Amino acid sequence: MLLLLDVANLHTAQVNFGQDPIATLDALPLDRVGYVHVAGGVLRDGIWHDTHAHPVSQDILDILAALTERAPLLPGVMLELDDAYPSDAELAAEIAAIREVLHEARAH
Repeated sequence: MLLLLDVANLHTAQVNFGQDPIATLDALPLDRVGYVHVAGGVLRDGIWHDTHAHPVSQDILDILAALTERAPLLPGVMLELDDAYPSDAELAAEIAAIREVLHEARAH
């Protein structure tokens, strides 16, 4: 069985519950990751909301980089969007940022 790893949820757990996303990555069998989800969110009144409708934050990209450094051959990464779809240019920039993180982390 393969895992679906939601990087945005790792960030959500960090902000809302104090969980360390890197410790979580280190505890998971990353060789069993079948797919990775990345999504944006927003901080409201000290609570992170994983909205899938806001841009992916640098904190989430940093967790993705840490994941990629530990598991450089991820089978796939998907940007989740459920609402408030950005313009084509904004979407292309967000995908480019995700690709850059993957490329840079793999280069190390």
